[in-house]
Amino acid sequence: MKIVVADDHPVILDGIRNLIASNLPWEIYLCSDVYTARTAIADNVPDIVFSDVCMPGGCIVETIGRLRKQGLYFQTIFFSAHLTDATVRSSLALGVAGLLTKEDSRDEILTCLKVVASGGHYYSQRVKDRLMVSTVYDDQSRKPIVKSGYLSSREIEVLKCIGKGDSNSLIAEALRISIKTVNRHKSNIMDKLSIRNSSELMKYAIREGLSPI
Repeated sequence: MKIVVADDHPVILDGIRNLIASNLPWEIYLCSDVYTARTAIADNVPDIVFSDVCMPGGCIVETIGRLRKQGLYFQTIFFSAHLTDATVRSSLALGVAGLLTKEDSRDEILTCLKVVASGGHYYSQRVKDRLMVSTVYDDQSRKPIVKSGYLSSREIEVLKCIGKGDSNSLIAEALRISIKTVNRHKSNIMDKLSIRNSSELMKYAIREGLSPI
């Protein structure tokens, strides 16, 4: 297994290299900007590219898109301190296999690497909670695609309660809102996620890790 790790901060670059070297028997190629990352990917054809989103030398999202169009196949994990709405949308449209923040723990980074290496997709809980990204997977490619807009912080709270199996009255009591407001939030969530009923909504919450179940 070969991996290209790209970040313009030497301390972070060394930390990721040490984490991988200590736990996984992979070949590691280090890069500090978009230009060297592009060269390393083209020359070594890695299995995984683990990269910061914002680096000197251009746009890594566009660079990876161009390399894929040239016939190079590899999985991508983006890792950033500042994941804006635009970055998340472009990352998911690109079909990244993993999305992490620089606040995520070493264990979560390692888990993401292992999941992606086995052919899966991994989005850290911070990405799900803080950016409130709603995604689905294409039935054929199994790549994540943007399905809808973002959920508000209150809608996330309601969705977590639904994932626990709470009734409308329990949700209203826990969040100190009216049952009418709970119903409005549920309706908005289902519209955003294109979900048809409460049962599917509960399954979604569990699948996305928003439930303790």
